[in-house]
Amino acid sequence: MQSVFFNYSIFSILLTLAVMARILLRPNRVPASRIAWLVVVGTLPLLGIAAYLLLGEVRIGRGRLTRVRDALARIPR
Repeated sequence: MQSVFFNYSIFSILLTLAVMARILLRPNRVPASRIAWLVVVGTLPLLGIAAYLLLGEVRIGRGRLTRVRDALARIPR
């Protein structure tokens, strides 16, 4: 029984470290935001990881990014 617990704890530690590495290596982030996410993930690992994946990872599709760039190019300066 201990081997199952040991494997689960190693997995959770590695998952937490992987998410923390992602937080640190994410480009274009304000340092205060990185520190806040690290505190949340470090304090409450399972809840923090879920919150980061739902709220911290903002992805804009290529089509939307293209439309935004086109719209910004059409705005007079």
